[in-house]
Amino acid sequence: MKNVKKIGKLVGRNAVTFALCAALAILMQAQVIFAETTSETGTTDAETTDVESTDVETTEEETIISYNQVDKNVYAVFTDRHANPDLLTANMSLIGSEHLFPCGVCAGGDMVGERGGDAPEFLTSDVVDDITCVFPRTKVKILEAAHDLGAVDDAGVLVTEAYGEIVGNYAVFYLPQDYIPEVDRDTGEEGSPEQLEEALEEFKDFVGRLDPRMPIVFISHVPFDTSRSITETAANDMYDSLVWAASGGRTVDDPVVRNVFFFHGHNHTIDTTEYLYNVGDTINVFGSDEKEINFTYCTAGYIKTDATSSILQIKNDKIILYKADVAGEDDDVTEDTVKVQTTVKRVLSHPSYARELFPCVGKVNLKNMAGAKVRVSFAGSDRAVEYIIKYCFGNGAWMTRKVEDTHVDLGAPAGKKLMVEVYAVNAFGKSDVEKKAITVDRR
Repeated sequence: MKNVKKIGKLVGRNAVTFALCAALAILMQAQVIFAETTSETGTTDAETTDVESTDVETTEEETIISYNQVDKNVYAVFTDRHANPDLLTANMSLIGSEHLFPCGVCAGGDMVGERGGDAPEFLTSDVVDDITCVFPRTKVKILEAAHDLGAVDDAGVLVTEAYGEIVGNYAVFYLPQDYIPEVDRDTGEEGSPEQLEEALEEFKDFVGRLDPRMPIVFISHVPFDTSRSITETAANDMYDSLVWAASGGRTVDDPVVRNVFFFHGHNHTIDTTEYLYNVGDTINVFGSDEKEINFTYCTAGYIKTDATSSILQIKNDKIILYKADVAGEDDDVTEDTVKVQTTVKRVLSHPSYARELFPCVGKVNLKNMAGAKVRVSFAGSDRAVEYIIKYCFGNGAWMTRKVEDTHVDLGAPAGKKLMVEVYAVNAFGKSDVEKKAITVDRR
């Protein structure tokens, strides 16, 4: 489950990180954790290994606990590291201490550099190492933003093209900053919208291929609620695309059928909930009046001075959003401050919207009946339009019946094994499949 791993001498790392990692190691070195979570599409058990007990050293070597687990129901995102590896590793350690083991972590832009367009050369492997020293098996991506233009992608993780991919039980779409047209501050001239339009079409095509029950994570370094680094047209196009995805191709006034999360960086927000808006809230879309949203909109996290990040977890048909905060609310971490608190708090929890609209079926029961028949029965759903029963005898061909009732009698050859699969259907799609098998009585 956990292996205690020593990281070599950390030159220039601040006392805050030393204290945090040492304290976490003392608390957790002897624990054995069994993490079991339930995904929207099934049950996934986090993989576990045993813990080796190792003394914590607090001299010139820092001890960092490494978690070998990967939970497909957990995903994490942060932005704006700005060359502060200490607090990034501290934040990852804090996430792990809460028994959250992300299958993927996205670094959402500006890994190095300072204000004013600085984009120094750096190795992407350095950022990856800051994460994988805690979570060695997590999938890491770095979304390119303005300060990352000097990146040397020796780790093969830099995202410079807009695209979507499946990471664990999440559908993740990446939008690099270069795709977002800006307004020239000197001339007022707007950049071309064509590249963003193409990216948003790619997003819609990606969404159209997904199971609606899979949460969508849209990551853009640049927000669209302010005028900084975005045009009015671009802001409204991004808003419209997210509304389209959450409503299943309809409008903001229609039922929400997809859980969509928009994460951004760029504004260096310290307060973890200052820019946090949920379904039904209104936000300012640059250049427009306030608009209602049917998705979640929030900052991903600001690593440089506060070491905050966002973590999603699918659990018991709900999707929970946590904020991991190494410094504590409104408490900058600098060379001179003393670490007083760390928090991982739940800031949102709402049901899987698709689950509320999709049909479902309960456990299937099979019973041998007189006259060489087997009765198939199951718990139904008031959201179902019809039920599909697929069945076969022994190694024979599969057959299909459509029924409206929650039971049906099937003629069955004696002595054969009957295998049955049942699912429900409505306008939104089909339910999960329930399966059962029985050997037909010889009567």
